[in-house]
Amino acid sequence: RAREIVVVCRSGSRSVLAAHSMNVLGYANVASLKTGLRGWKDDEQPLIDLAGNAVDPEAADDYFTPRLRPEQRRPAVAV
Repeated sequence: RAREIVVVCRSGSRSVLAAHSMNVLGYANVASLKTGLRGWKDDEQPLIDLAGNAVDPEAADDYFTPRLRPEQRRPAVAV
């Protein structure tokens, strides 16, 4: 729980909530990337994975795009 953690989402909105929740749960060193992935890309900052390899910004944006699972979708209306 003392390990440094940076929470990232697409826009920075969900990650700040997640970081706060982790703080409440006792994680002591949690931060949220304020600008989110989109702001990082807009500032033309490099994206690098843990192994030090460059990450394609478009692939990262697609990864962070929210998708609804089938059970989260509204039921079809019977006609």
